[in-house]
Amino acid sequence: MKYPNKSLVLASLQVTPYDTRSVFANKFPAVELFDNRHDFSINYTQKALAVLMTFHNERYLYSDESKGIRRTVTVFLLDITANCVLDNVNVRINIPKDYFIDKRRVDIPFAYSDINVEHSYKVIVRDDSTKHILGEKVFNLFDEQACGNHPASWYKVEKGGISPDNEYQLFKSVEARDYSYNRVRFFLKPQFKEMPAIMPEMEIRIYYPDGSIDDGFFVPECCDSFFNEYFVAKPFLATPSTKGICYAEILCMDYPVAGFVFSTQGPWEYNFWEGDELACLEEYSLKAAVDRFQSYFATDIQEPEEAEIDDEELDQLLNKFIATEIGMDDFDPSTVSDEGDETTPSTESEDNNETTTSTISEDDDDKPSTLTKEDDDKASTEKTTDNSVAMPESEEKSKADKPTTDKYNKLTEALSGLVGLREVKEKLAVYERLVNFNLLRSINGLPIASTPLHSMFLGSPGTGKTTVAKMLGQMLADVGVLSKGHLVIRERATLLGPNYSNEETNTLNAIEEAQGGILLIDEAYQLCQPNDPRDPGKFVIEALMTALADESKRDWMLILAGYPDEMKRMFDINPGFKSRIPEANIYNFEDFNESELMEIAERYLSKHKYELTEEAHNKLKSRLSIDYSQKDKKFGNARHVINIIQTEILPTMAVRVTSDGCKTPKALSLIEAEDILNSRMDVTPSHNRIGFIA
Repeated sequence: MKYPNKSLVLASLQVTPYDTRSVFANKFPAVELFDNRHDFSINYTQKALAVLMTFHNERYLYSDESKGIRRTVTVFLLDITANCVLDNVNVRINIPKDYFIDKRRVDIPFAYSDINVEHSYKVIVRDDSTKHILGEKVFNLFDEQACGNHPASWYKVEKGGISPDNEYQLFKSVEARDYSYNRVRFFLKPQFKEMPAIMPEMEIRIYYPDGSIDDGFFVPECCDSFFNEYFVAKPFLATPSTKGICYAEILCMDYPVAGFVFSTQGPWEYNFWEGDELACLEEYSLKAAVDRFQSYFATDIQEPEEAEIDDEELDQLLNKFIATEIGMDDFDPSTVSDEGDETTPSTESEDNNETTTSTISEDDDDKPSTLTKEDDDKASTEKTTDNSVAMPESEEKSKADKPTTDKYNKLTEALSGLVGLREVKEKLAVYERLVNFNLLRSINGLPIASTPLHSMFLGSPGTGKTTVAKMLGQMLADVGVLSKGHLVIRERATLLGPNYSNEETNTLNAIEEAQGGILLIDEAYQLCQPNDPRDPGKFVIEALMTALADESKRDWMLILAGYPDEMKRMFDINPGFKSRIPEANIYNFEDFNESELMEIAERYLSKHKYELTEEAHNKLKSRLSIDYSQKDKKFGNARHVINIIQTEILPTMAVRVTSDGCKTPKALSLIEAEDILNSRMDVTPSHNRIGFIA
């Protein structure tokens, strides 16, 4: 099948103005920080405009032979009100023949003195070889001083609610039909110091009980003749997996303004939320949403059914605490004795300690097939050398932040939900036992030897190094070895920065950001270029060595990650690493085998509500088997599987389904054998190909 009209396609175009204090000024490319907004607030420190472009190689999908693309595009910044070009930048796009996507960021000077907030602006991307416009985006700017000191104060939300189907009336709670369209509505009044010529758009986010988030940007519409009252509405689809107690929040320039909870499973409540009922949740969680909803209704709303946890090693006082945390009002404290043993069975109620299994996030390049995320198990008892004593409620909050050994194998259990990684799981299970052994000695007043923290993760891309690092950080925080347990990721480009001479400062800033958690340097071997005496990466290594030698600052962990051979060479060249990273802390992340790759694909598709026909299952299994047999050093493992699904199977399926005109849930979910393309990996290349076919 040929696709004659297009080869290079601009799939998305995102823009963000930024000032000197913004993270965009210090982080590149910062892909995860872009969104689809059209309106932005600025101040006198405004510096530049960041433009993120996502290009697709359509030849990859529609050509009988995969071909690469080499093109030059020009990015124009226009003042469309004044009808003039402010600036332009040329960008070279190179997409190899076996790749589908390329992301490019460019920055265009765009200072406060050059901006007229009464004008609208546009970014245009043009293919220089064909002179075709690949895409464009209009955006508007709002001066914080003129509109008001803070975007959160620009609008006052008067009321909010949901409207079922095509009705306009507001409800606090409805019983929505499956796959019915409903709307979240907010009514608001402008509070600007000076009324702008164009109303700034608002963002609405809907948090569903299954953990998914639906958002969109909308320009407020006037609903009275005096232009005093406006409304914003976002449609949403009520599906069996998303129905329940939800939370809707409205934001202005990414600042929360108001929010309310609502139910799509009843009871019917004709009214709207107003006043204090529209206060934003400080931090969204399903429990916080359920608690607020129950506080407004007498009806006992049950939380969605969660997976049960069968763990006999959890003592009964921990079960009592978990029940309290998730709102099990029918838990009977009298069933727990002073020693913490259950004396009589409680009423039939589910253990709702939340355990969620999710597949690889498409935003994390180094995640394996699945990960298990458990709610924090904060101890509600204080261990002594004699027995366990129930903690008074007045002390519960102060005690919650202290380390606990109630679930000594938390990391091991989380790792058990991952595909493959046998050697890593075995070594980390021993490491976790050592950490908890030291904690038990500390609790009992015995001296302990310091636990070695800094580690090396050796493995190919897509083998789960980032995911395991996150789990490890959480475990170390739970037992008090680290104070926070968060993960900070850096690589050579971000540590060196756009300009040389800032390597040491960037490295120290990264270490400071990682205090209390883990600093993971991906592809760390790139910092060591022994054949280049002027390589600035050596200054990063020197800064790391100095920080590792400072024994007074042990509240952080360094993980160096990358390909095994290259990492070992760097290890040998820099003996300082050897003295601070013991052999026991070097973990080998093996490539996934054929069956594991298929399991990753099945879990990902199941998570996103897709099904494979028997023929499609067999064809995908055969495709992965061929790819695995021809894999080289750069094989992407789990990332390779997800790329096949996202860039081959789903686009091909979308073309087939939309062409057939069938829009039933089954048709939108069922993957056919024809949606799975044959392997594109070269089996027996006769010679190295140079360049691209344009």
